Amino acid sequence: MRESPATKRSSSPSGDISSELSAADKADFSKTAIETVTYKGAIVALPIMVHNCAMYYRTDLLKAAGIDGPPKTWDEYRKSAKSLTKNGVWGTMILSKQGIEAGTRLNSFYQQAGGDIVDGSGHATIDTDAGKAALEFMSAMVFQDKAAPEGVLELPDMQGA
Repeated sequence: MRESPATKRSSSPSGDISSELSAADKADFSKTAIETVTYKGAIVALPIMVHNCAMYYRTDLLKAAGIDGPPKTWDEYRKSAKSLTKNGVWGTMILSKQGIEAGTRLNSFYQQAGGDIVDGSGHATIDTDAGKAALEFMSAMVFQDKAAPEGVLELPDMQGA
């Protein structure tokens, strides 16, 4: 068993731990996860959590609704979610209660709308067209379309629903 890179201490005054990580250490993470902890070409930390989003869908429900397959655009996603919501089955789940998961999902929608949480200078950019589009999309799925239940806090709240 090799020593965990997290337990190693960098001797570099700049905080660069690149030389202390073997190829096997780096292979434990995706390329984009390593990029998030790289500054000016130097790896300065290790990702503590890699949080990817996935879309699960039921082909039987899509088929019954006359939908050929999973959505390819956000507009198709929203339309599918609305048409699939019936008889106590939700068309989608949106983490919509205060908490880290809601923030994570908002960030995903924000990036899909072409924005980012901060600009190149580190200033918040929520009051932009992309920020507004992300908030409107996320909240419309829950409150306008009623395609997702209100008040979902975390993943366990979604399981079984």
